[in-house]
Amino acid sequence: MQGNLASDIGGPVEYVVIALEPPHRTAGVLDALLDHVENQTVRLLDIALVRRVTHDDFEILEMDADEFQLAGLRLHAPGLVTEDDVAQMCQTVAIGHSVLLALLELLWERRFSETVSRRGAVIAQSGRFTTSTISAALRLAHEQSDAHENRFSA
Repeated sequence: MQGNLASDIGGPVEYVVIALEPPHRTAGVLDALLDHVENQTVRLLDIALVRRVTHDDFEILEMDADEFQLAGLRLHAPGLVTEDDVAQMCQTVAIGHSVLLALLELLWERRFSETVSRRGAVIAQSGRFTTSTISAALRLAHEQSDAHENRFSA
């Protein structure tokens, strides 16, 4: 099945670690995922409910199957998230706290890449900035713009 799966995944795959409020309520998050799955923005490949037990130990908790199915979600590559992935991707989770670790195929980017390719080009590189990085850059640009305007208006 892995061979068929690999050929079926055509867009970039991103992981997201979603911090949950105790006692790790997932319903609202699953609803948000479903919105994006239904809009064909992303495809949910795999998901894990994880609790950090100690500094070096994580527990992969059983997802509530009824809650998951009632949300209308299904996994396209169950078992793709491994214990090694959990340990690597959940380093910032506080002891005693829980997160959802979701692997998402970015379908919008897959469609965009296919469109670019049909027009004879290829996406050579892509990347991602965090919201905090962009916010800081915008603040700096705004401050520099204000300083530049003040210098010429005096």
